[in-house]
Amino acid sequence: MATGAMVVARERATHLLNWTTLSRLLATTLQLGLAVLIVRQFQIESRAFYNLSLLVLGGFVLHVALPAVYRLPFFALLSLTGTLVVLGIGNGLWVLGLGGLLLVLCHLPARFGLRLGLILGAAILLAAFRTRLLPSGIPLAIWPVLASMFMFRMAIYLYDLNHSEKAGSPAQIIAYFFMLPNTAFPLFPVVDYKTFIRTYYDEDEWQIYQRGMQWILRGLLHLIAYRLVYHYLTLDLAEVRTGPQVIEYIFSSFILYLRVSGMYHIAVGILHLFGFRLPETNHFWLFCQSFTDLWRRMNIYFKDFMMKLVYYPSFFRLRRTGNRKAIALALVAVFVMTWALHAVQWFWLRGGLLLTFQDMLFYVILGSLVIYQSLKEAKPGRRRMTDTGQAGWSARRSLNAFLTMGLLMTVWSFWTADSVDQWLAMWSTLSVWPARGTAIVAVSLIGYLAMAGLPWRAPDLSARKPAGLFRPALLTTGALSLIFVVGQPRIYQRLSPRTVAVVQTIQENRLNQRDNAILLRGYYEKVDNGNQLGSQLWEVKEGEPDNLRITETAAFRGRDDFLGGELIPSISTVFKEREFQTNRWGMHDRDYEHAKAPGTWRVTLLGPSDVMGPGVGEGETFEALVEERLNREHRGDRHQRYEILNFGVAAFTLPQQVAMLDQRALEFDPDAVMITFHPASDPPTALRYVTGAVLRGTEIPYPELQGYILKSGVTRTTREASAKRQLWPYANAMLEWSFRQMAEACRARGIPIVLLVLDAINEPSDPEQPLIRYADSLGYIVVDLRNAPKGHDPGSLMLAEWDRHPNKLGHRLLADALYGQLVSLGDTLGLGLKPTSTVSLTNQEEQ
Repeated sequence: MATGAMVVARERATHLLNWTTLSRLLATTLQLGLAVLIVRQFQIESRAFYNLSLLVLGGFVLHVALPAVYRLPFFALLSLTGTLVVLGIGNGLWVLGLGGLLLVLCHLPARFGLRLGLILGAAILLAAFRTRLLPSGIPLAIWPVLASMFMFRMAIYLYDLNHSEKAGSPAQIIAYFFMLPNTAFPLFPVVDYKTFIRTYYDEDEWQIYQRGMQWILRGLLHLIAYRLVYHYLTLDLAEVRTGPQVIEYIFSSFILYLRVSGMYHIAVGILHLFGFRLPETNHFWLFCQSFTDLWRRMNIYFKDFMMKLVYYPSFFRLRRTGNRKAIALALVAVFVMTWALHAVQWFWLRGGLLLTFQDMLFYVILGSLVIYQSLKEAKPGRRRMTDTGQAGWSARRSLNAFLTMGLLMTVWSFWTADSVDQWLAMWSTLSVWPARGTAIVAVSLIGYLAMAGLPWRAPDLSARKPAGLFRPALLTTGALSLIFVVGQPRIYQRLSPRTVAVVQTIQENRLNQRDNAILLRGYYEKVDNGNQLGSQLWEVKEGEPDNLRITETAAFRGRDDFLGGELIPSISTVFKEREFQTNRWGMHDRDYEHAKAPGTWRVTLLGPSDVMGPGVGEGETFEALVEERLNREHRGDRHQRYEILNFGVAAFTLPQQVAMLDQRALEFDPDAVMITFHPASDPPTALRYVTGAVLRGTEIPYPELQGYILKSGVTRTTREASAKRQLWPYANAMLEWSFRQMAEACRARGIPIVLLVLDAINEPSDPEQPLIRYADSLGYIVVDLRNAPKGHDPGSLMLAEWDRHPNKLGHRLLADALYGQLVSLGDTLGLGLKPTSTVSLTNQEEQ
């Protein structure tokens, strides 16, 4: 006789053989499969998310095939598995172990107050581990995930546990705390426990699945749009010099929220695929009618969390003092707690305290506006500003949205600015309105006002009849297919070169030029872990060790002159977990005699970190590899010895290369000089260095450079934010001066000068950079090494995700490319190399 389980399984199998059910499963699986391909094609978020999406795809099919009674336990097990798959076994076990201990404390057979005290004590102990005040051996990588799983969810769960007669089932608790998408998204919506349980399969399952796919599509579109904004609209405050750029900076600083919105939609969409019909996370947040409307629409889950745990308890306790007063005081409590929880969240996610003037003032302004409008709406007979009484387009609705979002974006730009001084200095440029920028602003504003006047209200789900599945499935499949097809190289490479560049940019998960510049600064100086580190850069820097900067080691010393600093001669220390040595001349290189021996061809190489070679040993830098190969394969061709002297120092800019050439490199009687140029990062870093030199009162020994500084009006007493803005128009001129100065110095000695063009790994630059053409016009021999890493995964060439210097393999690729260029140059540099058939260093390594 068949058992009950066998009967359920047989009925389920028969159900799946039903054509309607099978066609719906195939349609949803097709949509999900396309979404996974897009995640891979566009490198959405991270490799971890792609791995998770594969798990979601397989898990969804198995989940649908299971009887209903087994689905929730399966999702709980899948969530635990996902933690191990995405984080790795070691990190995953840490998260599961620490999370399990916190859950044990929640369910101890003791009174609630004691359990709460124990949990607070555990949180303090974990905070001591997070700050490394106490040694623990806990990996840094687990803190953002553990915090996003337990920080808010634990508060909600304890609140519900205290107001409920019994706890949920083990499967419900595990599914809630370790929910599957969380491991790939440390920024995760604050899901309410009761809502999570109540909405589980409370509607037709295929309706839930299809809505989940629609939200995943919306999230993917948000993340792709985010990349367009991130790479093409974001500005450094020093770049803002006109009124339209002020508007662009204010708008782009806020619209980067697309990334959070996109992640939230994808996360909740994935939960829909497993039956959790959770509410919308964000609702048309660009068209809010008031600040109370903004509070209701933007990050809806956090609003509900604060209403449940702070507002309602405070309001009902204070209601005896009067309704309006209770509303005001409860909202004050909400925004004080919002600011405090934001600071605590920052601590757990980023490891530092966020107690800045900008942060506090932002919440004071936002809270005051919400309280003011809430009190207005609380007056008898007063209707919400979201209701204009019109079904169609409304001018009043359009104006409300423009004023609300304009003020919010302005305050938001202040909140996220690098400094208050820079933000205030930005407004002095509002008097300049070039025609092209003004036209773009005007057209954009008209388009926004036209859209904002439409009734972007939430649908009344209670009155809706069950919708058909065919049309939404067809539209979602079509949209996903279109994105996938457009992302195919065979399609977009037929378009204009600029379109090709745009598509390739949004298909790569990399930092923009501004964040790369901040990352580069971090190699040389301590960058404040404040608001200037956006979410994408923070994730790159999350695992960054403390001793990343050469300036914090015994190998570096500062100088008071324009050179700014140097490596100390004959030093041995540890830098980036590798032995770091300098020779008697202060080079990260083997030792050389000062006087060039007869029959020797010598070149001096100048540049920043990738020339110096952090993280690789002596003899493993690309110049050392080329030198070794020249001596091994070409000794006796024309010269008896080849020497490449490495004068590289971390984060040295082109103006500093000028000083290094004048003060040191030419003393070694080179037969050629090589300097390095990074088209993406050199302009902002040169500006930063010259600005710092002027503000420090450093003597500038070059009259032409002094002239640019005088024209800018910058003096030692100028505020840093204003100094950067005033010098910005002269940034390219200062780089051109650098090229001229070094070319003239070499020309006077009759020696050739070579320009090595490099990119930081995973930071492609403009192939037609005008400064490269300018150097060529000055007589530089341009050697472009930017394609050296082509065909290799960027991650395999970097020292670490937070450190984009080339590793051992990266240096070998650069060495191969440079050696090939030297051979192809023939006798231009006086090398006289004979042809050789020796395989490349990279191939030797692979063999």
